[in-house]
Amino acid sequence: MDDPYREGPAPVPLDEEAQARLQRDLGARETLLWVGRPPSRILFEKRDWFTVPFSVFWAGFSFFWEATVLRGGAPLVMALFGLPFVAIGTYITVGRFLYDAWKRKRTVYGITNERILIAEQGGTTRSLDLRGADDTIVEDHADGTGTITFGDPVVRRGQPRPPRFSHIPGARDVHQMIREQRNALDRLRLAGPVRIATEPGSVDGYAAEVFPAERKNDA
Repeated sequence: MDDPYREGPAPVPLDEEAQARLQRDLGARETLLWVGRPPSRILFEKRDWFTVPFSVFWAGFSFFWEATVLRGGAPLVMALFGLPFVAIGTYITVGRFLYDAWKRKRTVYGITNERILIAEQGGTTRSLDLRGADDTIVEDHADGTGTITFGDPVVRRGQPRPPRFSHIPGARDVHQMIREQRNALDRLRLAGPVRIATEPGSVDGYAAEVFPAERKNDA
């Protein structure tokens, strides 16, 4: 008999390397349904239309300042004073795009029958319960990929960016999978207690009655 705890969309073929990275974070009764990666190339987003002009202006001014100081024979302290501004200008103009691409190359996304997982560089894994993923937004991109944001995509000052699957192929299909699995979990929650065997091959006389939310602790 099929395990009702695994009700929902059927698992799909997975990237073995990505699956291995996520496997250690799975619970006893969790199953990976989908695994994906963001692209590792340099990406420009909507916000860059506003930040790039400022960063170019900053970098241009800082390089002009530094060149003027060096050519004018100013004291060494003046040349050193301008170096942090040159470094900042280089990062916000070019470096941040390279760092973002480097970080995405080491990022893996996953969907299980219970959670959304984002494994990042350094062994950090962000987790979001599927039942708490009600506020999801899908943004389609011109290259055919899409971004799924779990929460408000508008980042306010002082707040971290919400978790997201960035520029993934088939974003609409992945979003539908999340909705189906979330609905399956809701149906299990409302179904009431069920009887499951506590040992392989046990009969009805040797079973335990648990609620769906408790099943994952009885593996």
